[in-house]
Amino acid sequence: MAETFVFVSNAQDGDIGGYRLDRARKSLLPVSRTQAAPLVMPIVIDPRTATLHAAVRRAPFALVSYRIDTSTGRLSPLANTPVANSLVNLRLDQSGQWLLAASYGANLLATFKLDARGLPHGEPASTLAGGDKPHATLPDPHSDLVFVPYLGSDRIAAYRFDAARGRFANEPAYTLQAPSGSGPRHAVLSTNGRFLYVLSELLGTVTVFERTSADLPFAELQCESSIPAEAGMVPGRARPPSGVTPGADDTPPPDSIYCADIHLSPDGRSLYTSERTRGLLSHFSIDPSGGRVTRLDTVETVASPRSFALDPQGDFLIAAGQNDTRVALYGIDRSNGRLDLLDHVDGGRDANWVAIANFA
Repeated sequence: MAETFVFVSNAQDGDIGGYRLDRARKSLLPVSRTQAAPLVMPIVIDPRTATLHAAVRRAPFALVSYRIDTSTGRLSPLANTPVANSLVNLRLDQSGQWLLAASYGANLLATFKLDARGLPHGEPASTLAGGDKPHATLPDPHSDLVFVPYLGSDRIAAYRFDAARGRFANEPAYTLQAPSGSGPRHAVLSTNGRFLYVLSELLGTVTVFERTSADLPFAELQCESSIPAEAGMVPGRARPPSGVTPGADDTPPPDSIYCADIHLSPDGRSLYTSERTRGLLSHFSIDPSGGRVTRLDTVETVASPRSFALDPQGDFLIAAGQNDTRVALYGIDRSNGRLDLLDHVDGGRDANWVAIANFA
């Protein structure tokens, strides 16, 4: 019987909460709280080796790795790997051999080789200082490209990635321009690779890019707001990295847009985004032939939802809030993608990342 487990990193508590998703009862059942380190944040799961990696963003910076018990969801510590910088995002490349990392504060990308057990080597295989405030990496399953949103320079770079050596090309194959002052943060690709959806942190826009083949660059198709006009919000500004004390000029106005996460439903018909200042989840429908998005509704959720995730079957959405100690479970209506709040369960302090693993 397949089991689905949800993991939430709690930065202030310095641990990772584990839950089992009970599909029949439509509930989240707490499994464990596993110690990591203060300011543990981004998580990535390697399903081949049932390994969870998380980045610690307070010195001494580290990657902490755990084995997932695929029958219970409990975590067993495997390794604590020191790294040189605070890592804001972790992804696996398409081959599963490399851990791709972005450092927002150090303005660089790094790659770490994964051994046969799924554990990272201590020294990065490569680093690349390619731009201002990189916030994520997005490997393209249809080519050798990796897309990197640079929040500080309003662009998305498309780098060739050499999976044999674990290296990014020194220069991007091409660059996509985002709206000025938008701060592109996270992105997702449609299943067929034709459409790229980029969420901006500072304007709350979803920019849709389209390409006609994997060999051609994307071109902008649409730019749509994820924030309802009646919310009365104003553009945000780039903030210092987590773990760095904000200065007097780093505090934005109280109604500033502060978007965070974006996910696509498995059937490709719905898109979801989060906003932290007001605690919002926005839902878009997607035109299956043309790729364009239409915002259908926006709901209030947990306070400051920095991260959320969809289960692999597309039936549930789980959101956690930085300024909340609850984890929210939503059901997804498959006919229209709308969200239905099912439950709140106890979580940790400063919840930062939600990751889901499904094991047969």
